[in-house]
Amino acid sequence: MRHAKKTIVFLIFLFFFILVLIPFSYPYLFYNPPKKEEIIVIGLEGGTWRVIKPSIEKDELPNLKFLIENGAHGTINSSIQSYQVWSHIARGKSQESESLWEIASEKNKTVISHYWPNSIKGEIYDLKGFYLLMNPILEFFKKFYYLKILVPTNKVDKDLVYDFYILDYRMREFFYSREKLKPDLSGLVLPELPRLQLYFWMYREPERFQNVSEDGIEKYGKVIEEYYKEFDSYLGNLIKEKNTTIIIVSGYGFDATIPQKVIDKILVNKILEVGGLLRFDYKGEIDLSKEDIKTRVIDLFSNVYVGETKKPVFDVFESDKDLVLRRKVPLQINEEKIMILNKRYPIKDFILRRIVSGRTTEEGIFIMYGNDIEKEEIRDATIYDIAPTILHLLNISIPNDMEGKALM
Repeated sequence: MRHAKKTIVFLIFLFFFILVLIPFSYPYLFYNPPKKEEIIVIGLEGGTWRVIKPSIEKDELPNLKFLIENGAHGTINSSIQSYQVWSHIARGKSQESESLWEIASEKNKTVISHYWPNSIKGEIYDLKGFYLLMNPILEFFKKFYYLKILVPTNKVDKDLVYDFYILDYRMREFFYSREKLKPDLSGLVLPELPRLQLYFWMYREPERFQNVSEDGIEKYGKVIEEYYKEFDSYLGNLIKEKNTTIIIVSGYGFDATIPQKVIDKILVNKILEVGGLLRFDYKGEIDLSKEDIKTRVIDLFSNVYVGETKKPVFDVFESDKDLVLRRKVPLQINEEKIMILNKRYPIKDFILRRIVSGRTTEEGIFIMYGNDIEKEEIRDATIYDIAPTILHLLNISIPNDMEGKALM
């Protein structure tokens, strides 16, 4: 009887253990890749050769190394160093026009796009099944796995854990939608790197900076490289797919900014919390779809003043469907008070001091691999060459008003 109880307990434990591992194994075990020809475009925002090349020399990025050695690669130039660069890349021109996603859709190509701004009008994904792959127990532990931050006690660590977690989430979501929809063209933007490189570059190259703490180097010294390694691990599955052309692009690059700068950032979410408007979201985003909420947000931020001077901290105005906050006065961490809805609070409670040690550069990366791609180093490319290149690969005529050219 005792032996039977032990067996039952063991089987129950084994069942739950497997239940936890099933989501973790996707897309490694249960992924069924599309069999048709497909062009995959991954926007690695802020991706830079300054990190990739040294990491490849250390054999830390085997899949990126394979793509580079067996395909085309080079540097692309851009004067736009913000998230809006992706709209320019998709249009192939600086002026507003149809994107390559819309052009491909009009030519009866199946297109999916994840997190690419203004990609397809009215795009909707039926990804209900994806959430079956998300186990709450597993998700909890994965949030704190990557950097061994078991209990993130400050905003820096919380943001750091989130950036690694969201990379994993978005990549698995991307694999799932490709498996179900079997597209001709699929796109994904990963926007986390700029923040990591902005704040943690000094720990990566402490010899280029002054007064970098040993504790910081120990804790954050490999943060940037670890993100690239995590991204690289997902590329192996794509390389195995024989009918895919893989394009990896960054609209701009990164380097150190010397000396590092101190920036005092206003904690907008904290103001929303005080005003009773913060909705549950790890990043503190709120749903502004309802007019009453939008009105309350405008009223809240219009009633934030420095001390009792009645100098407003923000300009608040609407732009299309969004609300825009523009800081009007500088705030410093001191004993001054901030007035929110006629209540006094210490300013220091609403400011996060961050040290910026990275900066954007005009040189992004371009990597392209596939059956029809020759091994070569591409020179003098720009962000406007990406869309014509993709349309050429799809055998779609390139619009005459595109500013770029096909890189092949």
